[in-house]
Amino acid sequence: MGSAVRAACGLERNRAEAIWALLCGGRRDLEVLRQDYVRTARAKGLAERVVVLRHMLKNALIPVVTILGPALAALVTGSFIIETIFSFPGMGRAFVQSIGQRDYSMIMGTTLIYALLVAVANLSVDIIYVFIDPRIRLEE
Repeated sequence: MGSAVRAACGLERNRAEAIWALLCGGRRDLEVLRQDYVRTARAKGLAERVVVLRHMLKNALIPVVTILGPALAALVTGSFIIETIFSFPGMGRAFVQSIGQRDYSMIMGTTLIYALLVAVANLSVDIIYVFIDPRIRLEE
């Protein structure tokens, strides 16, 4: 039986493990669970909800946000492959057709738009880092 199923049925040892199992899709082997700051937060007597949301979740989101930028870039720039294969109308298909027709202004325009979207995705990841990790500041 998976951790998420046990959490939904209330079979976890405590409420923090149940919340964590539901949020992380049953991944209990994350090293965030065994960090000293989690034990310290529990030793201070903080509520389990505060420990999970403020201490564990913020630190567990850092690798997820790190992957989010390149994943968004791959999603946007990979659209021309999907649109070409499945004949969906869109900017990606127009980009591929413009390459075949040697329409240089269209090629440069769509390349500029794709580059702008990738830059915005990476900038948004950097901005999200500021809210998640208190060690990172915007003004530095």
